[in-house]
Amino acid sequence: MSQNPRAVKAWHAKIAEHAPTSADHCARLIRACYKEEARLDRTLPPALPTSGIRFGRVRVSERVLDFPDFADWRKAWETIESPIHRGYHLAGLLTGCRPGELARIGRSDVNRAAMILTIRNAKAGKDITLPITDQVMYALDLALDAPPRIIVQRGLRGMRCGVRRVELKRGEEVFPGCRQIGHRSGLPVSGNALRHAYRSVATVLGISEMLIHFLMGHALEGVSARYVNELMILRSAELRAAQEQISHRIFELLGLKIAKAGRGVPLASTP
Repeated sequence: MSQNPRAVKAWHAKIAEHAPTSADHCARLIRACYKEEARLDRTLPPALPTSGIRFGRVRVSERVLDFPDFADWRKAWETIESPIHRGYHLAGLLTGCRPGELARIGRSDVNRAAMILTIRNAKAGKDITLPITDQVMYALDLALDAPPRIIVQRGLRGMRCGVRRVELKRGEEVFPGCRQIGHRSGLPVSGNALRHAYRSVATVLGISEMLIHFLMGHALEGVSARYVNELMILRSAELRAAQEQISHRIFELLGLKIAKAGRGVPLASTP
């Protein structure tokens, strides 16, 4: 591999066409393994197999989710088999959360009584508390109420019967297994592009830039975390009203409606 870095680079580029983040992770793993082995085997060439790769340079171009495209996005979204995956993508569109941060949220981070969602260790350098709506709660419930995931094992060594079904235990995560599904979703727009779509909807609705920054978990330059928290408390009613506007408009663009069966127990229905 060290003698043919061009082949390693081509392999990396092929993976990066669909999963750029995973491609970089794989290449870093190869680099780390080679370095460790080179410490023990003096016959290995000093040049790294990954010397031809420029990490972070290859990216998949993301389409912008224009307003006329919401109906097509919903059609593709409805074909996703896993309710956990459907809930994850819809929650990303409704909250504007970073994909990685959304994939890490736990059951204890969702407060139904107060209708708030806590993002732990956010990029802004602190925990972020966001107001959530019935529409967001619907997306979360798609995952929380999903049936147990089953893995079918066939032909394994030592297996007495031909097929074995194993039920995966449900952990704390609301969206288990969703940390690397953005580019494998089959949706016309996914991942961080949904965050951009959220901002576009908020801007068109006339939501102030400061409220958008708070809702999207941006770190405000020159403002300490203590003052940011105070500002969020002072403007909490405005934040909730803005989130309600955005959620209502996104569901309208998707052609979905909320039929309440009690607060926090929404049911989506077609118009």
